[in-house]
Amino acid sequence: MIRLSFGLAAVAILASCSSSTKSTPFPTGEAIAVQVATPQSSAWQDTTELTGVLATEQEVRYAFKIGGVVERIYVTEGQSFRKGQLLASLLLTEISKQQEQAQLGYDKAQRDLGRVQNLYADSVAT
Repeated sequence: MIRLSFGLAAVAILASCSSSTKSTPFPTGEAIAVQVATPQSSAWQDTTELTGVLATEQEVRYAFKIGGVVERIYVTEGQSFRKGQLLASLLLTEISKQQEQAQLGYDKAQRDLGRVQNLYADSVAT
């Protein structure tokens, strides 16, 4: 089966490599019709349509030291404010839950430290 495949491939290669054919740009010998056009001037508009977000150089985004949901914004756009003035507040429910979870983790670490110190004092732990 493999010999038959190689034989057929060799015959196909030899058949495609004949030197008697001469390549021409137009194998049928027919001419291609070409139409000539003269250039004309037309009205050109210099407009570009783009999409994007416009912002001023004085725009300041709200930034909090911790993440959360904004509960209330105390100033409106364009209103002036003083340094240290409260601009917005966060919803404290999520923040207080994170604080409680951190306190529970701290309490557990304190209990674990006490246990290990007791085991170390009894020469049970290194």
